[in-house]
Amino acid sequence: MEDHEGEDALHAAFQAVLTARPEPPLPSLADAAVAGGRRIRRRRAALAAAGAVAVSAVLVLVGPPWTPADPAPPTMPADTVHPTPPEPEVVEVPVPVEPFEEPEHAEPDPVEE
Repeated sequence: MEDHEGEDALHAAFQAVLTARPEPPLPSLADAAVAGGRRIRRRRAALAAAGAVAVSAVLVLVGPPWTPADPAPPTMPADTVHPTPPEPEVVEVPVPVEPFEEPEHAEPDPVEE
């Protein structure tokens, strides 16, 4: 029976702790989700802005990768006169004198009913 007396005392101690102060109010689940979503959006926007600033700083310091460091020299001097292309050669194509006759085709077999 001593075990029950110890359990009753422990139970009474827990009851005293629980009734000493009222429970704190629980936050709204929807309010917490909205606040978390705002925090995530702000963090993503800040990271995107920081990334854009970093990329633009690298491009300003190093230079854009699509411009060559040394442009290729021209293959011909600027004062070179280009030759004119030759005139195209006219070739006559023979034209048939007689009209074209189509070959005779065999008539298709009539459909049997």
